[in-house]
This record gives sequence, C-alpha cells and structure tokens, in this order.
Amino acid sequence: MFVWEVLRSPLLGHTAFILPDEATLDPHIFVKFLEKHQCSRTLTTPSLLATIMDSCHKELSKLHHMCAWLMCGEVLPMQVVRSFRSILPRCRLINDYSTWESGDIGYAQVAPAGRYEPSQVFAAACQEIAVGITACIVDPDTKKLVPQGLVGELYVGGPVLSYGYYGHSDITAAKFSDGVNSEMVLVLSSIFTRFR
Repeated sequence: MFVWEVLRSPLLGHTAFILPDEATLDPHIFVKFLEKHQCSRTLTTPSLLATIMDSCHKELSKLHHMCAWLMCGEVLPMQVVRSFRSILPRCRLINDYSTWESGDIGYAQVAPAGRYEPSQVFAAACQEIAVGITACIVDPDTKKLVPQGLVGELYVGGPVLSYGYYGHSDITAAKFSDGVNSEMVLVLSSIFTRFR
C-alpha cells in the first residue's frame, strides 16, 4: 500500500478503512467488511476482484452503497470487467495506472461501459491523465517527441514524481531524464504506447 492510497480519502473528506489481512485472503470477510462499514470505494488488484466475484457474487450485488472500485497493480482483463458490469451495474470500475516512481498517472473508467475499449482481452489502462501530470511519447532512439498516433516510450512527470532511487544514482540516471522536456524531469515508464 502506498502513502497516497491511505491519504487520498481523508484529504477528500472521507473516512478511510484499512482491511485486516484476513480480508484479503477470504473474499467473504472482504465483502462483509465493505457492507458493515458501508464503504463506497475500494481499491484492489484485478485478480483479487475476480476471486471476490467468483466466491461471493450474490453478496457483492447487495453492496448498494458502493460507487467506485479502483483497479491497480495488474493488467485488467475484459472478462473481469464484463463480470463486474453484470454484478455491480451502477458502480464505476476505474483502471488506475501508476508507477513506483510517480504514483497515479492516469485513469480509465471501464464500467459502466467505457468510451474506448481497444481490446476484447484487456481493458484500457489510461484515458484521462491525472491532474498535474505531464505525459509525452518519446522516440527511444532520438529521445525526441513523436507525433500523435505514433508509438514510442511513455515518459511522465509532475508533482508526484519521486526524486529517484535512494542510494542508486545509476538506476536514477537510467530512469529519470531531463533531456526530453526542458521544463521538468520526467521518468521513463518502460511502456510503449501512443496518444490517440
């Protein structure tokens, strides 16, 4: 769990609950906890959500107070999205894309049905860039920005960007770049993508 995941709710005026360890190992305890505390939002990995839906889909459908379920940490399969849409049709399923070096980068709302579904296999990872984040697509060889629609490496920057890897200047030098955008330091995400 990251610090910003703990602080996000209180900073927005909401109560934050940290589930006991056994709740991540027993889907029934997880759902009962959400119901008991009338949680309106939660954050899990796609594989944990799939396990919860497989084990207690009837109990999940009774969580009428749930308004947003955030996904992070793994690729989100469309099979999980389709199951979620049928079990919790009024709840938003949000695919949160983040990196260790920068925290939240962007989001894609995938349930109810998203605006953009590029694949029948995996959900869109990022449709909206998070507030304050700068993102650019860079040619890996020339380190120059590529035109919209062309594939390159994703670089991100902004106020949530870390200062580097403590005690590892070699890794910091390899991942963090100030040669792409003169206004700020950006981190290489190691992901190839394009802007539509």
